[in-house]
Amino acid sequence: MNAQDAAKAASFYATDAVLYPPGQAQVRGRVAIEAYWKAAIDQDALHDVRVETIEARSASDLGYEVGLFAITV
Repeated sequence: MNAQDAAKAASFYATDAVLYPPGQAQVRGRVAIEAYWKAAIDQDALHDVRVETIEARSASDLGYEVGLFAITV
């Protein structure tokens, strides 16, 4: 994100991931997530992105991460 590279940022998501932006509709799938981040980058809306993982777990083919995500807009 800090490199302003939506494709690279989206590559860290599973193909069927769901993004839950605060106060907005969920964004489903890596392609849609890339478009979401690209729109934010194109609007020069992302600065000083910080991610902190609190917990990450997986079982069989399911995985999830709980964490804090801070963006200066």
